[in-house]
Amino acid sequence: STQSTWGIFFPSVTGIMAGANRSAALDNPSRSIPRGTIAAILITAIVYLANVLLFGSCATRDKLKKLDSLIVSDVAYPYPIVVQVAVLLSTLGAGLQSLTGAPRLLQAIVMDNIIPFLSPLKEDPSREPKKTLLATWAICALAILPGNLDFITPVVTMFFLLFYMFTNLACLLLCYLRPPHFRPDFRYFNWLTALLGMLSCTAIMFIINIGAAAGAIVFAALLYVYIGKKGEAHDWGDGIRDIRLLNVRTTLLTLDGYGPFHFKMWRPNILLLTKIQCQNAFTEVVVQEPGLLDFLVQLKKGRGLNVTGTIVKDPDVNIVEFREAVTDCIQKDMGVMTFLATVMSGNVAVAASDLIQIAGIGRYQPNIVAMGFPSAADSDGGLILCEALNLSERLSKAIVVLRLTEGYPVAKNQGKAIHLWWKPHGGGLLVLLPFLLSKHNVWRKAEVTVYTLCSPGTSTEEMHKRVTELFKELRFKCKCVCVELETTMPTFQYPRAPVQEVKAEAPATRDARNMSFHEKKAEREKQWSQFPSRFAALSDPSQPVGLHPELAERLNEVILEYSRNADLVVFNMPRYQRGEDIKILLNYVNILTRGFPSFFMVKDSGREVTTSFF
Repeated sequence: STQSTWGIFFPSVTGIMAGANRSAALDNPSRSIPRGTIAAILITAIVYLANVLLFGSCATRDKLKKLDSLIVSDVAYPYPIVVQVAVLLSTLGAGLQSLTGAPRLLQAIVMDNIIPFLSPLKEDPSREPKKTLLATWAICALAILPGNLDFITPVVTMFFLLFYMFTNLACLLLCYLRPPHFRPDFRYFNWLTALLGMLSCTAIMFIINIGAAAGAIVFAALLYVYIGKKGEAHDWGDGIRDIRLLNVRTTLLTLDGYGPFHFKMWRPNILLLTKIQCQNAFTEVVVQEPGLLDFLVQLKKGRGLNVTGTIVKDPDVNIVEFREAVTDCIQKDMGVMTFLATVMSGNVAVAASDLIQIAGIGRYQPNIVAMGFPSAADSDGGLILCEALNLSERLSKAIVVLRLTEGYPVAKNQGKAIHLWWKPHGGGLLVLLPFLLSKHNVWRKAEVTVYTLCSPGTSTEEMHKRVTELFKELRFKCKCVCVELETTMPTFQYPRAPVQEVKAEAPATRDARNMSFHEKKAEREKQWSQFPSRFAALSDPSQPVGLHPELAERLNEVILEYSRNADLVVFNMPRYQRGEDIKILLNYVNILTRGFPSFFMVKDSGREVTTSFF
């Protein structure tokens, strides 16, 4: 058949890559390989076309179809044995050519250690490749032993075509990506010829033998996966990674052109500020608060951007090696998928300000700044918290401050109880974060309890009914409990109350692409200022705010009464006015959280809108 004839004939024209396989032996490969390859193709085409004409001139159609003898031998002069000897010598020459190119190619693969199970074949690359030569001979011998070359030839053809297909694919990707290092001297190179060559090789594979083509592709895919997992990493460049980078650039530029993200598309993009040190020439990385990274992992259902920021005080540290060591430790050893942002500075407050302002790219920036609650002896932590609070409103970023005890759950189903303390206008982020935590396998079986603080004179039954209805509409499964205080509880509300009740209460929005900057700002203010009408008469956001130690003591007693055995306690951060002494806030929180289990407190930015209609 035409297919089998094609498969048998094809290996006779595969010598065109011999020059590329021996490029190390060429004085000027970039000049010699294109010329030699094109010359080989032209000469081969002329010779084989001439054979077609000569065979048609000296033999009848019936003779060519039957092929009961070697036609070239029948017409040879002076004796038929001349052609038989020539065929034998040509076969030996082709075999010797393969035995000089293939072992060296196999030796190069072995020395690069990209296929680990071939490591026993390693030897001095400056000497003749004896081990790989024996291995190549063994492979050839096994292929010949069945005694049917017509069966082996199509299989060999598949791998030749795969090699040519991937060569054309590599050229096509380079032409599409246009990296600066890709500067081909061959002036007639074009992406269309590479695409045509790749498609032609694929089509010919399936024309010859569908089963063999599918088997070769599966083998190549399995080998690719094996090399990716077991092979030694090399800095040769990666076309697939370059495509991803190009797509990221295009996507970020596209996002920047559509204005701020809509509140319904909000995701927790977190900048985590923590202390990280490298010791013993960057071989040992010490993360001061590894529990904070566990918290990042547990919020992965939010599918947001995670950035870990750290400050390097030592001006003599090689910042490039520091970043590589810390990134490998966090991503590979600890399994936390996060980007690393570093600032080198001896001034902690300035460095923290820089990190908060520059982390991210374009509109894709962190909207939450998270950090550990500073201890009394941690003066740097107090400065960082003060800087974060001072910048948060101006940059529209929320603040999450954590203190995680040694018993903080990290294993599957280890978390049993999350207690959320809030007031109805206390903020959307306070609700969203426990909800996202409950989706992680550590907290999947945890019971979430919402404790609502009620001021004197408030109907707890009415409040309980309305809070229960609200969380039911928000599709957040939790237990609601109302706790009445005998003293007036000052609100911790921030400029905008971020809980939307129903779609009818949300203002109609216009297309941001057709609005001016001031119109966009006014539209956002209208969206963020929505407040559930059902709670309007139950709270007074105009109450004065005071960080009184007596109130902290009382709140501590109430919260411990209900949440002493909880795994995690969540509450709003006490109100902090920009420019105030941070020590007042730290002292208040220390009194408030005395004896607490793991906790985190939240300060909303006003953009974290929890909706009941999406």
